[in-house]
Amino acid sequence: MVASASLLNNVSRAEIDAMIDSFSDLYGEGVKFLGTEQEVMSLISEVIPEEMAAKLEADGALPPPVEVSEEVEQPVWDRVKSVSTSRIVDFLDNEQVQTSAAILNAMDREQASGVIALLNRKHRSEILRRMLILQPLSSMANELLEEIARTELLSDDGSAGKALQRREVAGIINAMNGDDAKSVIEELSSSEPEEAVELSKFLFSFADIEKLDEDNRSVLLGTVDPEKLTNALHGSSEEFQQLLLSSLSARTRRMIESELQAAAPKADAVAAAQRDIAKTALSLAADGTISLPVREQVA
Repeated sequence: MVASASLLNNVSRAEIDAMIDSFSDLYGEGVKFLGTEQEVMSLISEVIPEEMAAKLEADGALPPPVEVSEEVEQPVWDRVKSVSTSRIVDFLDNEQVQTSAAILNAMDREQASGVIALLNRKHRSEILRRMLILQPLSSMANELLEEIARTELLSDDGSAGKALQRREVAGIINAMNGDDAKSVIEELSSSEPEEAVELSKFLFSFADIEKLDEDNRSVLLGTVDPEKLTNALHGSSEEFQQLLLSSLSARTRRMIESELQAAAPKADAVAAAQRDIAKTALSLAADGTISLPVREQVA
């Protein structure tokens, strides 16, 4: 090192003054560091003693440390996994085809498969066709889709949740006997007319079968076990019995007519058979197989 130093030329006073001035100017400008405030603080903490950094911060020379939250929101589609299938079905059955297809495409595959199986049959076909030609969504479209999922599926105020509540209430009313159900509907129509209108979409009783057109009535009764239909018809008027029997094959009709001549089953058995047939009608309607009549509202 000494030998190397002996080979260096002498440095003039003017050159030393120029280097000092240059260093002074650069020091005054500071370091042009590109990065976040937290990154700057991290760098400073590595080169400045903790006591000195605390003093500089107290004097206002350094900004206060930035608190970084460790809470990270769970991805929307991971949260949707915990949403009940019935709530998703209720929402998608009333949603536009394009939106429904995009939501199902974003969902967990196993969950989406279970939802698709329960969708209205006609709506389901349209959704599946749209999913086959669905193009990748832009980042803005993805954000909008996630916001729809938050509002309608993850929020307690979502319309899908409201529809689910109505379906559950309707299920209770449908399980009542005719007089009790009628009384409840009348009271609700008087106190909450708008809710009564929405609720009526999920209401159906055995007696409502006479309001079905011939095609829908034939499809419904064709899926009902003859023995169950026989039990349900006991105690009904002759006119009502003949209307339902006219939708059956000649062989089935003769068999039921013969059974109706026998002793009637207990009232509980008759009521249970009627409720089961009404449930079948609602299931077929939800699947899009039949169309239910619009229930007249109580004034």
